[in-house]
Amino acid sequence: MSDFNRPFWHNVNADIQGLCQSRRRPRPYRIALGGAAALLLFIWIPRIHGQGFDVQNWHLEDGLPSGHVTSIAQTPDGYLWVGTPRGLARFDGVRFKVFTAGTNSGLGDSRITSLVTDSDGKLWVGTLDGDVARWLVTRFEPVSPPVPLRVDSEKQSMPDVAPLNRGSFLLSDHEGGLWWSVPDKGVARLKASHWTIFSRTNGLPAGATQLARDGKGRIWIASGNDRLFCFENGRWDSRNEALPLSHTYEPTLAPAIAGGLWVADPQGWSLPNPGQVRRLIRQPDRHSDSSTLRTIPPRTEVTALLETRTGHLWVGTRDNGLCYFDAEGHWRQLKGQGTLERGRVTCLFEDRQGNIWAGTDQNGLYRVTPQLLTVFPLPVAGSLVWSVCATRDQAVWVGTAANGVFRFHEDKFTPVSGDWGTVTPGIYSLFEDSRTNLWASTRLGLFRLRNGMFRHVSAPPELNRAVAVIFEDRAGSLWFGGQAVLACMHAEEFRVLTLPVTGTVRAIAEDGAGDLWIGTIRHGLFRLPRGERQAVERVKNFPERDARSLLFDGNGTLLVGGEQSGLFRYNSDRFERISTSDGLSSDTIYSIISDQKGSLWIGSGNGIIGFAPKALTTNVRGQDPPLAWNHLSLDQGLHNRSCYSKGQSGAARTSDGRLWFPNVDHLAVLDSAKKRNQDLPNSVMVETALADGKELPIAMTSVLKLPSDTRRFEFHYTALDLTTPSSLRFRYKLEGMDPQWVNAGARRVAYYSQLPPGDYEFRIMAGGSSGTWHEAGQRIQLRVLPHIWERRWVQLLATALLVSLIGGTVTLWRRRRLQLKIERLEMEHRVDAERRRIARDLHDEVGSHLTRIAQLGEMATKENQPSHEIKSQVSAITDRVRELISAMDEVVWTVNPRNDVLTKVVAYLSDYIETFVAPMGISHRLELDADFPPLPVLAESRHHLLLAVKEALNNAVRHAAPKLICVEIHFRNGCLEVSIADDGSGFEVEQARSRGRGLANLDERMRIIHGRVEITSKAGKGTTVTLTMPLSASKAHD
Repeated sequence: MSDFNRPFWHNVNADIQGLCQSRRRPRPYRIALGGAAALLLFIWIPRIHGQGFDVQNWHLEDGLPSGHVTSIAQTPDGYLWVGTPRGLARFDGVRFKVFTAGTNSGLGDSRITSLVTDSDGKLWVGTLDGDVARWLVTRFEPVSPPVPLRVDSEKQSMPDVAPLNRGSFLLSDHEGGLWWSVPDKGVARLKASHWTIFSRTNGLPAGATQLARDGKGRIWIASGNDRLFCFENGRWDSRNEALPLSHTYEPTLAPAIAGGLWVADPQGWSLPNPGQVRRLIRQPDRHSDSSTLRTIPPRTEVTALLETRTGHLWVGTRDNGLCYFDAEGHWRQLKGQGTLERGRVTCLFEDRQGNIWAGTDQNGLYRVTPQLLTVFPLPVAGSLVWSVCATRDQAVWVGTAANGVFRFHEDKFTPVSGDWGTVTPGIYSLFEDSRTNLWASTRLGLFRLRNGMFRHVSAPPELNRAVAVIFEDRAGSLWFGGQAVLACMHAEEFRVLTLPVTGTVRAIAEDGAGDLWIGTIRHGLFRLPRGERQAVERVKNFPERDARSLLFDGNGTLLVGGEQSGLFRYNSDRFERISTSDGLSSDTIYSIISDQKGSLWIGSGNGIIGFAPKALTTNVRGQDPPLAWNHLSLDQGLHNRSCYSKGQSGAARTSDGRLWFPNVDHLAVLDSAKKRNQDLPNSVMVETALADGKELPIAMTSVLKLPSDTRRFEFHYTALDLTTPSSLRFRYKLEGMDPQWVNAGARRVAYYSQLPPGDYEFRIMAGGSSGTWHEAGQRIQLRVLPHIWERRWVQLLATALLVSLIGGTVTLWRRRRLQLKIERLEMEHRVDAERRRIARDLHDEVGSHLTRIAQLGEMATKENQPSHEIKSQVSAITDRVRELISAMDEVVWTVNPRNDVLTKVVAYLSDYIETFVAPMGISHRLELDADFPPLPVLAESRHHLLLAVKEALNNAVRHAAPKLICVEIHFRNGCLEVSIADDGSGFEVEQARSRGRGLANLDERMRIIHGRVEITSKAGKGTTVTLTMPLSASKAHD
């Protein structure tokens, strides 16, 4: 039989035998190596044991109300409930919410002694004082106990440890009944809201000490006369029907999955003889079957029993912590778990995910879960694992950096020597071919296991250097990749293909069509078509330089692991990158491997990463939630974050489904079959909603209504995963506010501030280690009620008013602007008119006077004139000059803006009247008000008023021949009144108006300044002229 055709087990046996035999004369260094290997193999081989459990503890600092746990239960929503002497705690895997008496929780007593969920999923609570309560969604409802216990009616005693033999104990049966018992007080059953009390008169056995429920939901009770009585068909067993107990000590009872009860007796810690845990079953002939026995070590007091759904039996003890029986029925103590190893276990519980929960006397709450990861240190200190390979005999072969190869089987490392030379080279890759030959690649070339040693393989020169990859295609050909070389061996013949680049081949994979894909370092990805084994072509659309690992998943999709560039998925002729920005824990991918369920696992620079290929296929970036990864690192049992491998063989899978990874100087094994993914759809929920710190009542059908001045909103949410709560990730969205989903990571609260009035809906979804996201069916409806000024119709009305106000303001502004423009034009017109008037006055008055003065001067300068005529002419010139000065004074007074005040107008008129009348020799009287307001008067108004007064005075002096002229100036009703009265000849007003223009001119002047003239006159009775000028009109005219 040739070496290629021998079965693998034959090769391995021959190889191990070859450690002691050799047909050739050994060289000295081979003898030394062989002797050292034999010594390691037969003398120094450490035995490695791993219990395979992860243990976590919670205590006071984690939110537990007390370190003493009395009972544990789980409700259908997934919450774990933990009873303590200082309150009841609800646990979601991360946070405890504590319920105590007197906090509006409905609990009458904080000292919890028993918890149970009935067949309808309701949680029932028993307390030290005998009280009973049941959980109703948001609070507890007290239920009156059948017998008042009154241990401490004031509820003042708060012991750190509740007495185990006091308080109410609760159980539920298969008929929906709730059982209540208190030692030395009685037993009762609640069904259909009615209590039935059991005593000796209705069949309760004498000396009843402990209630228990079996796997079928029937109720059993242990009596003081060493028997177990069962309640069935509405009655208790007779003494002859009861199952006998073997000892007088009070037993520990627990339901058995296969039927009946597990019974632990005796319990006495002082007894030197071994005890037993046995299963008692009621047979049709009423005899017990106790064939299932488990031996308990001497001096072990059993305080709690639990058989899991997988059939494993766990035992809580008084002084030896938590123990269990292994698959062979041997007693094991959970070692290396601190206080749990030595403390007292008070209760045991298995949740729906298969976790074991242990309550202790003073050491808090413990969770025991099957360990996914186990690490094994190499027997030689400082050895670095570079490669792993699983063979068909369930062995795992380990290649190291400087210590050769080890075979790991049944938790034991065996060193395997090789024809390495003077210095053991690093093992880049290990590979078992389809003919069960084991290959090793090193920097010195290829080796194959022969006669107990790895022997150098004669190969082309191109392979006598670093070879990082060994791969076998479906045709049975072996492929070897190294520095710029790719070689194929078929039927012991080598064929070498030279790559068009100088990079190192690091990975090879075969697709469904038989094409080979070749990953290199520094030169990207290549493809070798099946029918053209000489034509290596570059994959041009691969975006990176390094393709460190390759794998075709179950759907035929190519996955490429990069060096610091993430993971690539080849889809529709393009590569999609998945990196740390997508939640990947590392961008360096050393290996990719699938488990038996099709899930993919990555050995990376930051732990082991698991995911479902379907998640990559269905996820649409930017639309779907982020990818959820199962990340295993130091907290999950790895010795080091790095899973570095030198060549392609960086991960291996044995036939039992376990996955093996290098872990620096340790070998890590992942039992993915133990991984339990929480079924999240019904466990994602909103726990509480707060408005300004006040908790709001949450109901599925109601709408939370709050005023708009609420400043802060909080939504506390959770997802019930009691196994790996740290892997949960959340997204939330407040419909009506958030346009997109908000990624919250591991945070379990959402904050909003000052929501505007409107309707909102809070939604939450969670994703866990299963790789899928689930949205909560619960949606919180929220309505922020507006104030009156925030209502829509008020806002619309206010908007309309504001628009109207703005429109009116703009209109008024435009009108005012137009008015100002008109006034400016009028002002310019008045200024121009005033200039023309001044020019006219200067022409008429000053010009006429100057002309007359010039004429008189010419006359005075004529020769031969008598002196008296010259004197007369000079006197006339003097009079004309005075008149000219007076006219100029009037013009200057009219133009000077300082005179635009009523007081100065009145003063000027008074002076003018005195100056005008006095030279005439006519008596006159001037009457004025004592005070005039300093109101503004326009220059034009002053001018026309002065001209009107002058004309009235001239008329009186020239035509009436008066002896007395009386002038009165008053300010009345916002008008200035100037009255000029004489005692002259008078005239008929109507006749005078018809004969000349004098009165008409007077009327015209006063009309220009918006004033009026009133003339009263009779022939022979004098004349009165009243000039009225409205000062308000003058101001408005300005």
